[in-house]
Amino acid sequence: MSDDKKFPRTNPNILLGRLCKQFPDVQWTSYTSINDGWDHEVLILDNKLVFRFPNDEVYLALLRNEIELLKYLQPLAQINIPNYTFVAPDYSFAGYPIVPGTQLSVEVFQSLKPVDRTLIAKQLAAFLSMMHALRPADLSFDLSSHMEDDQAKSKDLAKKYLGGKLSQQDYATTQEILNQIDELLAQKLPRVFLHGDLYSSHLFWNAPTKQLGLIDFSDMSLGDPAIDFCELYEYGADFVQEVYGYYTGLKDDTLLQRAWKYQCWVGVYMMVDHFMYHKTSFEVARKTFDRIKNAV
Repeated sequence: MSDDKKFPRTNPNILLGRLCKQFPDVQWTSYTSINDGWDHEVLILDNKLVFRFPNDEVYLALLRNEIELLKYLQPLAQINIPNYTFVAPDYSFAGYPIVPGTQLSVEVFQSLKPVDRTLIAKQLAAFLSMMHALRPADLSFDLSSHMEDDQAKSKDLAKKYLGGKLSQQDYATTQEILNQIDELLAQKLPRVFLHGDLYSSHLFWNAPTKQLGLIDFSDMSLGDPAIDFCELYEYGADFVQEVYGYYTGLKDDTLLQRAWKYQCWVGVYMMVDHFMYHKTSFEVARKTFDRIKNAV
């Protein structure tokens, strides 16, 4: 998530006008406009085509890289990922056939049979194993880690806002979590090619085909492989352990310990991010923190 100033929200009719101008052959009867994400405005046409419009300068510049990465991954991935077939000449927006399936919310995941949960774990582990094996030389663009910048932002905003918003005990917990991340960042940890934002809103389960889908590669970066495991704790520690068991990427004895620390950090990050973008209420923003704080 970029901390650059976001563009003002665009009237969907203006976005549709841009789409029609660039792709006059695209036809639809209805559309859905989505603006609840942090980095893009989205139009979904007839529940078949997805068009993404970056809403700040950072993600506008990154869209070309995301399109290139996904093109490279298409023949390698055994799960459904976006395949950009509509790309504006200036790379200011792009579209792809919708990734099929139902969003894999915690409720949907818990409703699945154990055999399907295991299929999801296997498919996710295979994808992460493949993606984490990529090297910067495989692609024509360079990536840097987001974690250092995001940690610095989180520390500043936590100090500014959370002390007056949380109980003394909860605020102390946020400081403990941030200190743990400082300790991780001071270590010489492996760096791999990350999806960078792997959680329930970006995962889809296509029940008829028994196939997983994954979207939104805009936060891809180089970093600790444990980062791509951290938000899977939404589904429970047993699921994270199962994915890790099938994972054949860079393993070490502390990877899941680090993944849990990053998950705790996400709980802090979501709260401080609320004060920048106000996309959700503070009560919603602190849900991850409330889930993890008793286990810290």
